[in-house]
Amino acid sequence: MEYEICQVSELQERKPLTVDLDGLEIGVILAKGEVYAYENFCTHYGGPVCLGDVFGRIKLQLNDQKMAVGEYADEEELTLSCPWHAYEFDLKTGVCIVNPKQRLRKFDAYIKNERVYVRVEN
Repeated sequence: MEYEICQVSELQERKPLTVDLDGLEIGVILAKGEVYAYENFCTHYGGPVCLGDVFGRIKLQLNDQKMAVGEYADEEELTLSCPWHAYEFDLKTGVCIVNPKQRLRKFDAYIKNERVYVRVEN
């Protein structure tokens, strides 16, 4: 089933919007002109993952000897962080960063005529 969620202008960059679609809570996220939709359920302990923050994946900065000298946020790889235990998920795929066997339930989301749509399959 396809749902019309909102106008694109109603979404804030990297700020998840949670909506109830017939009893299924979904978070819709706008990032870099793309929209993503995930079930608002963290695979770790069932927390409200879509109430978390979206940010660049934290990576180590290495010196010439390959020793860590700092950290930086890679803005090309965005993550969604669960507010309960800070489990991070790749925003594009929903795969958990620390345990790739875990992944969020992802839904097809797209923009058409400045409106955001989500498709939910059973």
